Amino acid sequence: MIHNLEGTWGIIMEHLQATIEYLEIKLREQMQDIEETKKIIDRLLRETGQAPRYQRFSNGAPVSTNEYYGRTPSQAAQALLARNCNPLSAAEIVKELEADGFDFESAKWPLSTRNRNMAISLSKNRHLFSKLPNKTWGLVTWNGTNSAEPSLDSSEVVEKRAEGRVKSRLDDDVSNIISFDE
Repeated sequence: MIHNLEGTWGIIMEHLQATIEYLEIKLREQMQDIEETKKIIDRLLRETGQAPRYQRFSNGAPVSTNEYYGRTPSQAAQALLARNCNPLSAAEIVKELEADGFDFESAKWPLSTRNRNMAISLSKNRHLFSKLPNKTWGLVTWNGTNSAEPSLDSSEVVEKRAEGRVKSRLDDDVSNIISFDE
Protein backbone atom coordinates (compact mmCIF):
# COMPACT_ATOMS: atom_id res chain seq x y z
CA MET A 1 0.00 0.00 0.00
CA ILE A 2 2.81 2.46 0.89
CA HIS A 3 4.63 1.64 -2.36
CA ASN A 4 1.43 2.39 -4.26
CA LEU A 5 1.09 5.81 -2.53
CA GLU A 6 4.71 6.70 -3.32
CA GLY A 7 4.13 5.91 -6.99
CA THR A 8 0.96 8.01 -7.04
CA TRP A 9 2.74 10.86 -5.29
CA GLY A 10 5.55 10.72 -7.88
CA ILE A 11 3.05 10.94 -10.74
CA ILE A 12 1.31 13.89 -9.09
CA MET A 13 4.63 15.69 -8.62
CA GLU A 14 5.57 15.11 -12.29
CA HIS A 15 2.23 16.57 -13.41
CA LEU A 16 2.64 19.55 -11.10
CA GLN A 17 6.16 20.20 -12.41
CA ALA A 18 4.95 19.99 -16.01
CA THR A 19 2.11 22.40 -15.20
CA ILE A 20 4.52 24.85 -13.57
CA GLU A 21 6.82 24.74 -16.59
CA TYR A 22 3.88 25.30 -18.95
CA LEU A 23 2.63 28.27 -16.90
CA GLU A 24 6.11 29.80 -16.81
CA ILE A 25 6.27 29.64 -20.61
CA LYS A 26 2.83 31.28 -20.83
CA LEU A 27 3.96 33.96 -18.36
CA ARG A 28 7.05 34.78 -20.44
CA GLU A 29 4.84 35.10 -23.53
CA GLN A 30 2.45 37.42 -21.68
CA MET A 31 5.34 39.51 -20.41
CA GLN A 32 6.65 39.86 -23.96
CA ASP A 33 3.20 41.04 -25.06
CA ILE A 34 3.16 43.56 -22.22
CA GLU A 35 6.60 44.88 -23.18
CA GLU A 36 5.48 45.26 -26.81
CA THR A 37 2.37 47.17 -25.67
CA LYS A 38 4.51 49.46 -23.50
CA LYS A 39 6.78 50.20 -26.48
CA ILE A 40 3.75 51.12 -28.61
CA ILE A 41 2.40 53.42 -25.89
CA ASP A 42 5.81 55.10 -25.49
CA ARG A 43 6.10 55.54 -29.25
CA LEU A 44 2.68 57.22 -29.36
CA LEU A 45 3.56 59.43 -26.39
CA ARG A 46 6.76 60.56 -28.13
CA GLU A 47 4.79 61.28 -31.33
CA THR A 48 2.49 63.56 -29.32
CA GLY A 49 5.42 65.35 -27.67
CA GLN A 50 5.04 63.65 -24.30
CA ALA A 51 7.64 61.83 -22.21
CA PRO A 52 7.59 58.03 -22.42
CA ARG A 53 6.11 56.27 -19.39
CA TYR A 54 7.61 52.83 -19.64
CA GLN A 55 10.94 53.07 -21.38
CA ARG A 56 13.10 54.11 -18.47
CA PHE A 57 16.36 54.60 -20.30
CA SER A 58 17.46 55.55 -23.77
CA ASN A 59 21.10 55.05 -24.67
CA GLY A 60 21.86 54.17 -21.05
CA ALA A 61 20.82 57.56 -19.62
CA PRO A 62 17.69 58.48 -17.68
CA VAL A 63 14.87 60.06 -19.69
CA SER A 64 15.46 63.37 -17.92
CA THR A 65 18.43 63.84 -15.61
CA ASN A 66 16.91 66.79 -13.76
CA GLU A 67 13.32 65.60 -13.65
CA TYR A 68 13.26 65.59 -9.82
CA TYR A 69 15.39 68.67 -9.21
CA GLY A 70 13.95 70.84 -6.44
CA ARG A 71 11.27 68.31 -5.53
CA THR A 72 10.64 66.70 -2.18
CA PRO A 73 10.87 62.91 -1.95
CA SER A 74 7.06 62.59 -1.94
CA GLN A 75 6.74 64.87 -4.98
CA ALA A 76 9.38 62.82 -6.77
CA ALA A 77 7.57 59.59 -5.81
CA GLN A 78 4.31 61.02 -7.14
CA ALA A 79 5.95 61.93 -10.47
CA LEU A 80 7.58 58.50 -10.68
CA LEU A 81 4.31 56.64 -10.04
CA ALA A 82 2.48 58.86 -12.52
CA ARG A 83 5.09 58.15 -15.18
CA ASN A 84 5.23 54.39 -14.54
CA CYS A 85 1.47 53.90 -14.12
CA ASN A 86 2.29 50.89 -11.94
CA PRO A 87 2.19 50.49 -8.16
CA LEU A 88 5.58 50.10 -6.47
CA SER A 89 6.80 49.26 -2.99
CA ALA A 90 8.56 51.98 -1.00
CA ALA A 91 11.89 50.21 -1.60
CA GLU A 92 11.23 50.07 -5.36
CA ILE A 93 10.37 53.78 -5.38
CA VAL A 94 13.63 54.61 -3.61
CA LYS A 95 15.59 52.39 -5.99
CA GLU A 96 13.98 53.97 -9.08
CA LEU A 97 14.51 57.51 -7.79
CA GLU A 98 18.16 56.78 -7.00
CA ALA A 99 18.60 55.35 -10.51
CA ASP A 100 17.05 58.51 -11.97
CA GLY A 101 19.42 60.73 -10.01
CA PHE A 102 17.23 61.96 -7.15
CA ASP A 103 19.45 63.50 -4.46
CA PHE A 104 18.42 61.89 -1.17
CA GLU A 105 21.45 63.48 0.48
CA SER A 106 19.97 66.98 0.03
CA ALA A 107 16.75 65.67 1.60
CA LYS A 108 18.92 64.49 4.52
CA TRP A 109 17.78 60.87 4.16
CA PRO A 110 20.61 58.54 5.15
CA LEU A 111 21.08 55.44 3.03
CA SER A 112 20.19 53.15 5.94
CA THR A 113 16.69 54.61 6.47
CA ARG A 114 15.58 55.64 2.97
CA ASN A 115 13.07 52.82 2.47
CA ARG A 116 11.50 53.43 5.87
CA ASN A 117 11.47 57.20 5.36
CA MET A 118 9.78 56.75 1.98
CA ALA A 119 7.07 54.52 3.47
CA ILE A 120 6.47 57.11 6.20
CA SER A 121 6.36 59.96 3.68
CA LEU A 122 3.86 58.10 1.49
CA SER A 123 1.65 57.20 4.44
CA LYS A 124 1.60 60.83 5.59
CA ASN A 125 0.31 61.89 2.16
CA ARG A 126 -2.80 59.71 1.91
CA HIS A 127 -4.50 62.40 -0.17
CA LEU A 128 -1.96 61.54 -2.91
CA PHE A 129 -0.91 57.94 -2.29
CA SER A 130 -2.90 54.79 -1.74
CA LYS A 131 -1.43 51.71 -0.08
CA LEU A 132 -2.61 48.57 -1.81
CA PRO A 133 -3.25 45.20 -0.15
CA ASN A 134 -0.03 43.77 -1.63
CA LYS A 135 1.95 46.46 0.26
CA THR A 136 2.69 48.52 -2.85
CA TRP A 137 1.82 52.18 -3.34
CA GLY A 138 -0.21 53.79 -6.08
CA LEU A 139 -1.80 57.15 -6.69
CA VAL A 140 -5.23 57.90 -5.28
CA THR A 141 -6.25 59.24 -8.69
CA TRP A 142 -5.87 55.78 -10.22
CA ASN A 143 -8.89 54.38 -8.42
CA GLY A 144 -10.83 57.60 -7.99
CA THR A 145 -11.04 57.26 -4.22
CA ASN A 146 -9.25 59.01 -1.42
CA SER A 147 -7.65 56.41 0.80
CA ALA A 148 -7.54 58.95 3.62
CA GLU A 149 -11.32 59.02 3.80
CA PRO A 150 -13.16 56.07 5.30
CA SER A 151 -15.75 54.43 3.06
CA LEU A 152 -18.42 54.29 5.74
CA ASP A 153 -21.65 56.22 6.02
CA SER A 154 -21.63 59.11 8.48
CA SER A 155 -23.22 57.23 11.39
CA GLU A 156 -20.66 54.43 11.12
CA VAL A 157 -17.82 56.98 10.97
CA VAL A 158 -19.08 58.72 14.11
CA GLU A 159 -19.44 55.40 15.93
CA LYS A 160 -15.97 54.16 14.92
CA ARG A 161 -14.39 57.55 15.70
CA ALA A 162 -15.93 57.37 19.17
CA GLU A 163 -14.29 53.97 19.59
CA GLY A 164 -10.98 55.49 18.41
CA ARG A 165 -10.76 53.38 15.24
CA VAL A 166 -11.19 56.16 12.64
CA LYS A 167 -9.49 59.54 12.81
CA SER A 168 -11.29 62.73 11.99
CA ARG A 169 -9.60 65.36 9.85
CA LEU A 170 -8.97 67.41 12.99
CA ASP A 171 -7.08 64.49 14.50
CA ASP A 172 -4.40 64.73 11.81
CA ASP A 173 -2.68 67.56 13.68
CA VAL A 174 -2.22 65.40 16.78
CA SER A 175 -1.67 62.06 15.03
CA ASN A 176 1.96 62.00 16.13
CA ILE A 177 0.90 62.34 19.78
CA ILE A 178 -2.07 59.98 19.91
CA SER A 179 -2.17 56.59 18.24
CA PHE A 180 -5.43 55.29 16.82
CA ASP A 181 -6.04 51.63 16.08
CA GLU A 182 -7.37 51.07 12.59
